[in-house]
Amino acid sequence: GKKDPVLLMEQRQKFIDGAVRTGHPEKFAKEVFEKVIEPFAAYGFNKSHAACYAIIAYQTAYLKTHYPTEFMAALLSTDAENLDRVALEVGECERNGIIVLPPSVNESFAGFTIVGEKKVRFGLKTIKGIGDAPIRTIIEARQAGGRFQNIEDFARRVPYTALNKKTLEALAYSGALDDMEERTVIVANVEAIGHFARQMQSARNDGQTDIFALTPEMDSSTLQLSLKPAKPSTRLERLTWEKAHLGLFVSGHPLTGLGAYLKKKAHAINSLDEKFVGKNIKIAGLVTRVRKIQTKNGAYMSMGAIEDPTGIINVVIFPKTYQQCGEALTEGSIVIAEGKCDRRQEDMQLVINMVKPISLDALIESAKSAGLYDENERFYRRDEKPETESFTLMVPEKVSAKMLEDLRDLLLGNKGDCSVVVQIGTERDARRIKVPFGVALTPGLKKKIDEVVQTETF
Repeated sequence: GKKDPVLLMEQRQKFIDGAVRTGHPEKFAKEVFEKVIEPFAAYGFNKSHAACYAIIAYQTAYLKTHYPTEFMAALLSTDAENLDRVALEVGECERNGIIVLPPSVNESFAGFTIVGEKKVRFGLKTIKGIGDAPIRTIIEARQAGGRFQNIEDFARRVPYTALNKKTLEALAYSGALDDMEERTVIVANVEAIGHFARQMQSARNDGQTDIFALTPEMDSSTLQLSLKPAKPSTRLERLTWEKAHLGLFVSGHPLTGLGAYLKKKAHAINSLDEKFVGKNIKIAGLVTRVRKIQTKNGAYMSMGAIEDPTGIINVVIFPKTYQQCGEALTEGSIVIAEGKCDRRQEDMQLVINMVKPISLDALIESAKSAGLYDENERFYRRDEKPETESFTLMVPEKVSAKMLEDLRDLLLGNKGDCSVVVQIGTERDARRIKVPFGVALTPGLKKKIDEVVQTETF
């Protein structure tokens, strides 16, 4: 079967005919195929393979139970390049009381590192925009001379070839230099830091690099780094930068502490169920995803998702509303949104008729004034269900091999994001099999599918 329902169904009639020829009732043959072969083809393997999985499951369960921090650090390092896995595993750490910290040039190695009792730091390799060579250089400088005391000490000791603008900005934005200087100050002075490192190290190495090295009062030991001031970053800015450079919020979540206040001011997302369908409601939270879409008429609309401390809901803004306030729905912003609650497939959805951004700092101040801010509140990460389309492909109970081959080729040649379910037979006794990949569902593809299916009738 190889998880290919179309290929599997080519064998159905052959199996039934063969079973009948060997003396089995046709009804029994169909039952065996539907209850044994179809489920096994979805995912199955032999007993020896299952035994290997069982042993590995036992070993990993033992390690996770008795060495949870070491186990999770190793798991995170293994999956460091798979952001979906990292987000899932960071959430698992938090649920088990393991604190996951942003990267630090004073503590991090390339992979995830244990830095204390139930504490793990992100590895430097997880920072977007930094190559392996600068990482090795930074770690070697720290191992040779100990912790970096401040940004000037860092610039003196790390070879200037590793301190280009891209690397310094990535280190600052990700939080890796937080124990040395404010992120905005470093970003505002990246050129000065790089110039200082080059000037100081060159003067120290040969004493002949520039005119300053020729005067005793300006030798390498007396050169000092002067940084221009910059406006301190806000909490939301720091967390947004972390997500941009590490792939997820690490040092906290923008909505941490605001659960009780948001619940009082708006509907909690996890409270939305069937009784809200068709009603106008208000929610408040963080925009986690936005996709701008141009309609056939040339107008714009958008689809996305909003998260509050209780859950995530998909949202949509149609063209008329988009013209009025659609631009306010931007990824990473905190918003208040009003609209009609709707059901889309199995999930709730909000059709927005008004959305406006709100300041996180102002929100926190309001919550504190109302006595509803809890700085010790825990915010658990959750898996976000991406917006998806679904298409049901109906085929006759008895079909030719050619038709199945044509359908398979059509689907394989048009892979995309829309999930496909193959429905075999009539509605009353139909069987439904999910195709293990999505398709790019277009009117043209639908037409071709209809042409193939219409060659045979139910």
